[in-house]
Amino acid sequence: MTQKYLWSAHEIASITGGTASGAWSASGVSINTRTLEVGDLFIAIKGPKLNGHQFVSEALKKGASGLIIDTIPTNLPEQAPIVLVSDTLDALHALGKASRKRSEALIIAVTGSVGKTSTKNALYHALSAQSQTTCSQASHNNLWGVPLSLSQMAPEDQFGIFEIGMSHPGEISPLSKMVSPHITIITNVEPAHTENFDSLESVAEAKAEIFDGLEKNGIAILNSDNKFFSILRARSKSLGIENLLTFGSTNDADTRLISLSSDCQGSCVEASIQGKRICYRVSLPGKHEVMNSLATLTAIHAAGADISAATSALGQLSPLPGRGKSYQLEYLGGSIHLIDESYNANPTSMRAALDNLGNTKVSPPGRRIAVLGDMRELGRDSEKYHLNIAQTIFKNQVEKIFTVGDQMERLFHSLPSEMQCFCSIDAKGITREILKVLRPNDILLVKGSNAVGMASIVSEVRAELGPCGKSLPGAADNAV
Repeated sequence: MTQKYLWSAHEIASITGGTASGAWSASGVSINTRTLEVGDLFIAIKGPKLNGHQFVSEALKKGASGLIIDTIPTNLPEQAPIVLVSDTLDALHALGKASRKRSEALIIAVTGSVGKTSTKNALYHALSAQSQTTCSQASHNNLWGVPLSLSQMAPEDQFGIFEIGMSHPGEISPLSKMVSPHITIITNVEPAHTENFDSLESVAEAKAEIFDGLEKNGIAILNSDNKFFSILRARSKSLGIENLLTFGSTNDADTRLISLSSDCQGSCVEASIQGKRICYRVSLPGKHEVMNSLATLTAIHAAGADISAATSALGQLSPLPGRGKSYQLEYLGGSIHLIDESYNANPTSMRAALDNLGNTKVSPPGRRIAVLGDMRELGRDSEKYHLNIAQTIFKNQVEKIFTVGDQMERLFHSLPSEMQCFCSIDAKGITREILKVLRPNDILLVKGSNAVGMASIVSEVRAELGPCGKSLPGAADNAV
C-alpha cells in the first residue's frame, strides 16, 4: 500500500524556520519512538520527564524518515536526515498550524469533562466510512497532542476530528484557535480535573474556551441536559455565535432522545434529529454512550454527512482497552468476565461503569466484584466524591470491593464488612488478593484514574487466567 505524503524536508524547514539536511519526505509524524512507524517524521520534544533527543538513534533504527531537533546529539550519524530548529515544541506547533492552514477539511473539535474521547472516536468511525478522515489518536488533546494530531492531517482529508482537553484555565483557548473548528462540541461539564478550579462554574467557563477558535458562521453543539448549559449558551452568545445546536432529552433539544432500551452490550435508541425520527443501536454500554451518540449525530447532521451511514457505524463500535473493553477469561473450569475501565476515572464515569456492571447479568455462583482506584484531580471535594460512590455500589448490587489509593481507602472502610475484600495504597500486589477471591462466573470491573496504575491489574489478571474459548454475548471472539 502506498504511504500517504505529508511533509517534505524543504516544507518543514520553511514552516519551522529551520535548516534541512538532505531531501526527504515524511508520511507521518511522531514524538514517541514506541509508536513510531516507518516513514514518520520524529520530533524530539523536551518533556518534563524525558528529552526526545535521547531517542533519535532509536527513531532512525525504527525507520523514521527524518528528525526535527534543536540540539545535535553526540550519537547522531553524520548524514542523518534532519531539520535543525531553535525549539522543537515551537516547531511542532508551527507544523500543526501549517497543516490546518493548508487543509480544506471540515473540522470538528470536541471537549467536555466526560465523553470527549468516545465522541471523537464515534465521529471518526462514522465519518471515515464516508470520506477520508483524520482524528486525534488516543487522547492526544493537550499542548503536544493537538498540534501533533493536526500535523498528521493529509491535504486531501475531507474531515478532521480533534479532541481538546485541559487541567487549568486558559489551556483550551489557544488550542481551539490552532484547530480553528467549523463545529465544536461540549459533551458536558462534570467533576473532573477540578483541582485547579474554584468551582464547577469556572470549569464550565474554561470548557467554553473552545468557542474562541470557532470559524466564522461555525456551529456550537451543547448538551441541553447538563446543568451548566445556560452558562455555556450565554458564553456562546456573548461571542456572537449564532448557530447553536443542542442534544439531550429536553423537549426543545435539536437532537432529542425519545427512548432507549439498554443491556450490557449497548442500547437501542429512538431519537429525533431536527424533527426527523430515527432508530439505531449503540454497541457501547451505558446511557452516557447514548448521549455521546446524540452529540455525534448532531455534528454529522450539521456537517451534511450521511446520517443513515452514521447510525449503522454506531452499531459497530467496539470498546477500547481501558475504556470498557471486556474479556472472557478461563477460571477453574468456568470463566470470569473482566471489564477493563482502567484508563481514567471521575465521579461521572465511575457511576457509569458501576451502572454497566449492575446491568451485566450474573450467572450463579458468580458475583459482581469491583476493583476501584482513586479518582485524581478532584480538589478539595475529593473525599466527598469518593464516599458518594457507595450509593452507586449499593444500587448496582456489587458484592465485593477492592480499592487502590488513599482516597478509595476511605470509601472501603465506609462499606459493610462483608463487602470489604482488600484495600491497598497502590496497585502492587493487589492482583494476588483478587485471585484468592474469584470464583467461576464472577464479573470483575477494574476502574480508576490512569495514574493509580489500574491497567497493570488488568494485565496481570489476564496473564494469570488467559483467554476463554467461548465468546461473550454478541462477540466474535474473546475480546469485545
